[in-house]
Amino acid sequence: MNSKNLLTQRKKSPYKMDPNSDRYRKCPNDGVEFMAEHRSEKFCCAKCADEFHNEKKRLAAEKLIQDEIDKALIAPTAKPELLTEQSNVPKDVIQPTTTVVTCPLVGNINLIGATLGNRHSLKVYKKYLTDKGLDYSVYDNKYQMPGTEINVLTYGPYAIAWGYENHIILTYKKNIPWIQ
Repeated sequence: MNSKNLLTQRKKSPYKMDPNSDRYRKCPNDGVEFMAEHRSEKFCCAKCADEFHNEKKRLAAEKLIQDEIDKALIAPTAKPELLTEQSNVPKDVIQPTTTVVTCPLVGNINLIGATLGNRHSLKVYKKYLTDKGLDYSVYDNKYQMPGTEINVLTYGPYAIAWGYENHIILTYKKNIPWIQ
C-alpha cells in the first residue's frame, strides 16, 4: 500500500456504528459517518482534515483581501467635494450610485509638482498649466510682492508668480523669503 492510500483510508474502528454513541461522528469535509477512535477526532481521515483546513485558510485569506479592498474604497479623504451621479430611476428601485471624489486643490498641487519636477524653479507659458487642467482660482493663499504689483499664489509647498506678461514662474514657496 502506498502513502496516498494510507492517507485516504480509514482504519476500521473497534467500535460498532452507533448513532447514539458519543463517538459517533459525521465528517465535516465529506459527510461520511464514522465512529471516532478518540473523543477529539472530528474527521474520517487525514486527507479530509487537510482539505477542510486548507479550504478554511483559503476562505480566510480571500476575506482578508476583500476587507482590505473595501477599506481602501471607503477610506475617508481630506474633506473632498463629493459628486454623486444618479440616473432617473423610480424611487422604489434601489440602484448603486457612482461616487467621484474630487479635490481641485490636490489636483493643482499634483500638476504643479509634476511640472516642476526636480527643478528649483521653472518659467512656463501662462496658459500651459490651464491647458493641463490647473484651476488658478483654487489656491492656499495669495500674496503681493512688497513694492510691486506682482502676485504670488501658493498651492501646498509650491508657488506661482506672475513676473512676465505671457509667462509664469513655478517654484517652491520656501524659495520666496518674503512669504515666510
